[in-house]
Amino acid sequence: MFKHYNKDQKLVLLGACIYYMGLGGFIFNSQSTVLAAVRELYNFPMTKISLYTTAGYAAQIFGSMLLGGVIFRLSQSMKKYYFTGMYLLSVVGLICLALFADTPVFYFARAMIALGVSTISIIIPYIINQWIDVNPSSAVGLSSACAGMGGMISNPLASFLFEKFSPERGIMILAAIAIAFMVPAIYLMFRKPVPEHTQTKAKTGSGDFEKSTPVFLLIMVIVAGARMPQLFSSYLNMFSMGHGFSAAFAASLSSVLMLGNVTSKFIYGILIDRIGAPKATMALQSCVILGAVLFIVVPGSAVGMYAGTLSYGMQAALSNMGINRLTMAAFGYEGARKYQGFLLSMSNAVVAVTSPMVGIMYDRTGSFLSFFIMIIAVQAVCFVATYALSKARPHVAQN
Repeated sequence: MFKHYNKDQKLVLLGACIYYMGLGGFIFNSQSTVLAAVRELYNFPMTKISLYTTAGYAAQIFGSMLLGGVIFRLSQSMKKYYFTGMYLLSVVGLICLALFADTPVFYFARAMIALGVSTISIIIPYIINQWIDVNPSSAVGLSSACAGMGGMISNPLASFLFEKFSPERGIMILAAIAIAFMVPAIYLMFRKPVPEHTQTKAKTGSGDFEKSTPVFLLIMVIVAGARMPQLFSSYLNMFSMGHGFSAAFAASLSSVLMLGNVTSKFIYGILIDRIGAPKATMALQSCVILGAVLFIVVPGSAVGMYAGTLSYGMQAALSNMGINRLTMAAFGYEGARKYQGFLLSMSNAVVAVTSPMVGIMYDRTGSFLSFFIMIIAVQAVCFVATYALSKARPHVAQN
């Protein structure tokens, strides 16, 4: 796909990849390792960890709703400062997570990290679409996949740093590495103004479908269910060990899940450019359903668990890229600017409301069976809505 891009487009894409790897990987995706170390150090109850998660979702709802509409009004130079500010805010949050974990700042730390990443799935595709008008979804998928790549590196690195040093010193080193990613990323994305011809072409795109209330409602249904599967990610180790597998095997499943995170985004982007956003979305929804079915049918099989985890891990692209790509396909460049903030906020709200359901279902039944059934049902409804979207009236250009 790179043969279609000129030097400036490749450098902007490289900057987006580095930004995703630093903010999404070394800061956001390393939280689980950092939080585990902090929890062990201070012996925190699960209630406090749950409140930490809730603080993050609340900040993401606020950030995506408020900032989602503001960032598009900023000038090119102001966007550069916005990117820098949100990145540094997340770095500060990561440092506070380790240094002030035994104080109320603990919750503000999660809010700072969440606020920093709240609009990353909106603003990075926006920058890429301004520069790249050939196979833009493939470029978005590649850059988004770099967040998972960063997580694959940062989590074992964080564990090593915490063992060799203290959690406080380890966090400072991790934060310094994250900042080292930020500098070249900002420079590469904003080293030149956006070319007028690509910017004009992007703005004149009006989407694949005729604008209508039914189309918007279908998008709402698809987006509402897109992020629910990610709720299980934190419980994967518990689930596998509950079926007799070792802790080492559970850790390997986490790596497989991260592999699904990385590959799904790249595959999703390529599929969108080739067969369109609705069909690509249906393909990944089918993978999530298959993964949940395998978890139900063969939870005691190592092969079944690996296959189920990889298939289930395809949900990462739906939750991170789906909102942007579906909205862009349905409403075009300008429509995406208008609706993405609201849709992302709604998606975060749905996850925040349903998050406690995982623990409640497990406590009442002693298993994740009811949760998997819920995921299959929700994804089936989303699949039907996506199919209906693919059959919606196409946009007809006005001469």
